[in-house]
Amino acid sequence: MLSPTKTIRFIEDSCKATQLEISNKKLKRILENDESTIRIDSIFNNKRVIKKMDSINIGRLQQIIEEMKQLSNIKKQEFFLEFPKVEINIIETIKDKKLELITIKEIIDMGIAINKEILLDKTVKSIQSFWEINNSKTKYIAENFDYSEKNTNIGFGIDLSIKDKTPSSVFISKIFFKKEDINIGAILEEIKEEMDICKDPIEFKGNAKEYNLFFSPYALRQIVNYFVVQQSSLESFEKKDSYLMHTEFDTKINICEDPFVDYSPYSEIMDLDFIATKKKHIIKNGKVLEYITNEQDAFKYKKEPSGNNLPGGVTNLFFESGQKSKEELLYTGKILFINNLIGIHTTNSKEGSLNLSASGAEFENGKRINALKNIKLNEKIQDLWKKVEISKETKWVGNYNLPYLLCLRN
Repeated sequence: MLSPTKTIRFIEDSCKATQLEISNKKLKRILENDESTIRIDSIFNNKRVIKKMDSINIGRLQQIIEEMKQLSNIKKQEFFLEFPKVEINIIETIKDKKLELITIKEIIDMGIAINKEILLDKTVKSIQSFWEINNSKTKYIAENFDYSEKNTNIGFGIDLSIKDKTPSSVFISKIFFKKEDINIGAILEEIKEEMDICKDPIEFKGNAKEYNLFFSPYALRQIVNYFVVQQSSLESFEKKDSYLMHTEFDTKINICEDPFVDYSPYSEIMDLDFIATKKKHIIKNGKVLEYITNEQDAFKYKKEPSGNNLPGGVTNLFFESGQKSKEELLYTGKILFINNLIGIHTTNSKEGSLNLSASGAEFENGKRINALKNIKLNEKIQDLWKKVEISKETKWVGNYNLPYLLCLRN
């Protein structure tokens, strides 16, 4: 590879993944993937150009750099004359070495055992479960800076087809950071709980505004991503064009980012701009506090970059938990339990508008009445989050650690 300079940087990503699919009680297939990419980040003529290539090839790399020089002539947005010096404090987070040693046979045996247990329920017609063992390595190379990190995680997903009175389906996915978290009993409990909520759905004919809304961590992740993370950009802070800049939520709502969580594969000491990540309070006591941005937008608005040029924009995101259990919160009058939002990408998140369909279940004073489909929601997040209660239980959904959230009507 060419040597890095003040105007050229490299990030090399490689990932070896073993994917297992288990259909009902049998292993269906094993797939092996070995991928690598090199991100070339350059400045030519006071303009920034970024390209990727699949593997190290000096001849092709030199050709790409020449192409990048040509591209810089037609770009309009200016950037630095050269990259700022990399200033990173190396903060090592704990990784679970046991996870690296887990075998494919262990995963297959565990996956088949889970499927067999679920199939004892005669309403379950079929199961497809998926496991993925990921071993990744990232290497950052800049002038006078060379750093690499490794990560291992195991992904799990299960898709159930259920038919009792009415056909329905259940899908659950998880990512395990530690071997001890891969607990068959806990996985089965979560699957069965989801099945109990979703079984035999009926069409919702009522008015959602007559119910308190209770969002599962899975549904809450969609909301936090679209209505908080994507609206916390530096551009939104500068233009004041997002609902979030003019809103105060219930003071119980606190959302923060922590890039230095032990065991998490999402922990990062720097972003793709070689900017140090840091802990930040995006929302504190119901008020938006800190922006997230990349180096390009920080340069544009003459602000400090926040270390958030990352896939998905953030590292580990935490929605602060509350004091009451999920069960206690379900004893709050008439409740629509929302566990899936359909078409959230079509909503106007800049205005805070949550207009879509959902599925879930109706509860009254803690008792499940019916599973529901086609729940029509026509809400504003700034209204929903005015008065809330938050569960003490939390779950990891990807890189978000989230509670159950009860939104109370006035």
